[in-house]
Amino acid sequence: MSAFITSKDTVDLLTTAAMVITGGLGIPNKEAVDPAAVATADQTGQMLVNANYASVNYRYSEDEKPYEYTWQPVAELIEATVSPFVWMQVFQAAACFEYQACESPDWAESETCKFITLIRKFIDGALVDWPKVGIPHRPGKQEWRGLDECSWDWTRDQGFPQSMNA
Repeated sequence: MSAFITSKDTVDLLTTAAMVITGGLGIPNKEAVDPAAVATADQTGQMLVNANYASVNYRYSEDEKPYEYTWQPVAELIEATVSPFVWMQVFQAAACFEYQACESPDWAESETCKFITLIRKFIDGALVDWPKVGIPHRPGKQEWRGLDECSWDWTRDQGFPQSMNA
């Protein structure tokens, strides 16, 4: 198994999703983000960054220091109605993050693991009626239609594919 430091954009995506899921934004629109919410988001993102670095450091016997995280909201998640495809991208980013951060011996009991589980469970519920398709390389397994179009380590430059937003 290998591990890498996920992009800051992936951390922003997961942090924004958590703020939306938990109602932590408390905003009527994108321009009116509560300063307390920003502080909470900064702390949440820093927790993710720290866990990612701890995992990679443990995996490769390194001692790299995590960067200082400052949240940049992902606008597509702050919209009134979030597309199922955006939720699938969050789910895929959460899977990527978990894969990169799970190397630490205390991962299963960590707050970060609970955080990722919360996001994934919410999305499972939000997409309960979304069509599923078979996974070609995993007979008998299914995934949401369109999940294969989602990026593993998401960046803003990749955005959300146009075919997904239609």
